[in-house]
Amino acid sequence: MSKLEASKDRYLFQISRQKVRDGQARTLTFDVMTMSAGTLPRYRKQPFSTFEAFEIKEGTIKFNGVDVDYFANKRAFIWKANGWEYLVWAKNTNNAFHIIKRVMATIPKGTIPVNGATKGQITVIETNEGVSSDAGWSYDNGKTWYIMTGRTTPEQLTKIVKSLVKVDKR
Repeated sequence: MSKLEASKDRYLFQISRQKVRDGQARTLTFDVMTMSAGTLPRYRKQPFSTFEAFEIKEGTIKFNGVDVDYFANKRAFIWKANGWEYLVWAKNTNNAFHIIKRVMATIPKGTIPVNGATKGQITVIETNEGVSSDAGWSYDNGKTWYIMTGRTTPEQLTKIVKSLVKVDKR
């Protein structure tokens, strides 16, 4: 299934792949990848600030030389680097540390996930259906945001967003 919505100042493209779990013929899950561009939707305006407002910061740890704040009994972690914000939320601390290592390994220190982006956000959340990852970024300091989200690993998401090239409209 695919879906395309377009207007003068926004677009949304969605691809869904339906599959059946082994041994559970009635249970269906969907792998969905969505890409959109336009003004930042209200629910994404300040996801990290909003998260920090509702969750009490419990402390900060050094992880691979980076200061990482932790919340929710060490299941949620936030860090910032090179104008980007990162949020990892997992079922337990060990899983969260494993995901953080994976995210940091795909985005080497001192680099950004999307070439030419002035700021951005990466979110990786562990769910019962697997890991969902998303990236949001802007080339113009927030006027236009590009968002890619899906049920995918941080490695797959990073591979896709690193391959994106900004096309000059002139």
